[in-house]
Amino acid sequence: MFKAELYNLIRHLAGDPASIMQMIVVLALGIVVCVLVFEKLNSVLGTPLTGIGLSAIVLLIAAIVLIVSVVSVKLWLVPDLSSAALRASLPFVTALAVLLVIVIPLFCFVQKAKYFQALLCLALSVCAASAVILLANACYDAAGVVKSKIGEAGSRTGDALKQ
Repeated sequence: MFKAELYNLIRHLAGDPASIMQMIVVLALGIVVCVLVFEKLNSVLGTPLTGIGLSAIVLLIAAIVLIVSVVSVKLWLVPDLSSAALRASLPFVTALAVLLVIVIPLFCFVQKAKYFQALLCLALSVCAASAVILLANACYDAAGVVKSKIGEAGSRTGDALKQ
């Protein structure tokens, strides 16, 4: 049950891709962009402890904490709630609370950054990763449309040649 909900959440974060390979590619692109932007923003804003490895480790820990907390809330708290609005909003509120109370202070502790500095770096890097995920999914969709149109054109050409 936990694995199924975890898979659904990760699939949703990847933009509901058409295949597993597309999901892996899209998530890999998003993770790489998130780490690179996070590391670059930390160095630009003057965070004392920066580096690509440290940024990757901190972001990995943050992602694990956020995803596990949201999946846990969806599995054990949401089914017992009677209000539909509360059921829909509780995972988002949980993610925001975990972000502000656990993840950002973790960044501050590990990278010796100020709270707002860590919040800004994380928010901008997640926005950049989201943009890349959206663009990658759009590219996959466009490639699928082009492939189907080429197939249609090829079948019409083949039918015309047969006549």
